[in-house]
Amino acid sequence: MLRSARTAQQSSGCGRKSVGSMTVRFADFTFDSAQRDLLRRGKRVHLSRKAFDILALLIARRPAVIGKRELLDEIWEGRAVEEENIKNLIAELRRALEDSSETPRFIRTVHGIGYAFCGDSSFEPSTWAILWEGRTIPLARELVIGRAT
Repeated sequence: MLRSARTAQQSSGCGRKSVGSMTVRFADFTFDSAQRDLLRRGKRVHLSRKAFDILALLIARRPAVIGKRELLDEIWEGRAVEEENIKNLIAELRRALEDSSETPRFIRTVHGIGYAFCGDSSFEPSTWAILWEGRTIPLARELVIGRAT
C-alpha cells in the first residue's frame, strides 16, 4: 500500500491542487477541464471522476512523467491507496482513448516511476497558457493582463 506524504497538509484543511481550466485537442479528442468533458468527434466519452482527474494532471504536465507518489498526493489527497488503483484507472483511460501500453499514442508508462501524456496536443485558441521551464501552464483568461495581440 502506498501512502501520500501530504498527510499534514490534508489535516490542515488544504485540498487537492487544481490544474486549472484548460481545453486541449489531441487526435479525435477534445479535453475540457472546466466542463469536465472528454469528447471524441463531438461525442462524450465516459470517464470516472478519478480517471478524469488523472488525465487532467497528465495533460497539464505533459510531457513530464508524473510519479505514482505525486498521483497519490494530487488525486487521492493523502488517503492510503493500493497501487493497483492507479493501474486500474490508467487502464480505464487507455480503454476510453483506445490506447495501448505496448504502443502508446497518449499515455506512456515509465516503469517503476509513473506515467506521462505523450500525445500530440494543442490548446484551443480561447485557452491562455504560459510556457515555463518546458511546462505548459494553463491560465484563467481573466488573469491575463496585456494586449490581445
